[in-house]
Amino acid sequence: MNNEVFIGFRYGFSVFDQTLNNYTPNVSDAESGNYFPATLKTTSKAATSLNAHWSELMIGIKAETFKNIFIGFSVSYKILMSAKNPEDFQVLFAPGFNRIFESKTGFGLNYTISYLIPFSKK
Repeated sequence: MNNEVFIGFRYGFSVFDQTLNNYTPNVSDAESGNYFPATLKTTSKAATSLNAHWSELMIGIKAETFKNIFIGFSVSYKILMSAKNPEDFQVLFAPGFNRIFESKTGFGLNYTISYLIPFSKK
């Protein structure tokens, strides 16, 4: 059996487009007592050629379940290094990284099913 426990470092990069279809502005109107007015803005805005860079620290296991067939999973801690934001709004999600919070960190879970091609006999 060829079981593994591993730790590692990974670098991620994604290029994507984002469209803001509608939004509700978060403004205060203290005179009328309405702190979050429900005026929905339906102006659509699109941004192209956005990108994000991040790094991941990961730990995981991989186990041989049948002959040459492996099942594994890993947990990663992601740190966003940079994200290109459009002029009018901020990027909220980057493919591969996931949702972008103020702390610019996050967690990820990966699973794999793989087959080892036997090129030579032992």
